Amino acid sequence: MPTRIGDPYLGAEDRISRPHDGLREPGIDAERHHLRGDLPQRGTVGHRGPPPLRRAVLAGLRPSREAAAPQARARRTRAAVVEAARTLFLDRGYAATTVEAISDLSDTPQPTVYRLFASKLGILKAVLDVSIAGDEEPIAMVDRPQVRAVDAHPDPTNTLAGFAALLRELMARTAPVHRILEDAARSDQAAATLLAEIARQRHDGQRRITRALARVGALRSGLREREAADIVHALASPEVYRLLVFDRGWTGEQYERWLTSILTDQLLR
Repeated sequence: MPTRIGDPYLGAEDRISRPHDGLREPGIDAERHHLRGDLPQRGTVGHRGPPPLRRAVLAGLRPSREAAAPQARARRTRAAVVEAARTLFLDRGYAATTVEAISDLSDTPQPTVYRLFASKLGILKAVLDVSIAGDEEPIAMVDRPQVRAVDAHPDPTNTLAGFAALLRELMARTAPVHRILEDAARSDQAAATLLAEIARQRHDGQRRITRALARVGALRSGLREREAADIVHALASPEVYRLLVFDRGWTGEQYERWLTSILTDQLLR
């Protein structure tokens, strides 16, 4: 079920934000009379607010909590919209899914949805981004530990095996959503442009593998690095994954073994 968006933090009582309610922090009992013992009551002559020490304490505590709440709500809202959109896109398709339906399922006002994602295609792009990464952390794929581990492996055969294992996990998350984008691209020029850009990024990312293999002299005789990159791009594509796993009923394990074997056969000496 999508996350239901609410404002529990703003509705909660924060004792620290109340100037005359006393501090409940350890280590300042010795200052208690100074902080609140002889202060004039609010609204009376001579009232000047909390003394300097307490103002400093409040100033140091309040901004971090007040700033964190909107950011946390924004993350929860984005996650709820992305989850709802993924459900609806896979169930109804891109064309039949409306922003209104995504708004209703995620319990997020439409103006907020448009403010966060700009358009329905923007929502689909966010769904793809989360599917590729596996989470909403702002970390590029090339900087993630599992990708770095593949890049850093000294043995070419193990490099390709690690790549196949990584791709198996990624395709399981992204292939269904990629098909939605392909469907949208048939009638939406912006979606077609996005699809082409994703293909370009995928090719650039996969070329890291063949570049690493060429650097250590592991490519088979007569195979140029560019040709090797094209082979990887074709074999490690969403279309081939869907054909074997979705259409032909292969398991993820079968796909991973096949991809490791065929890449080793096609690329290595």
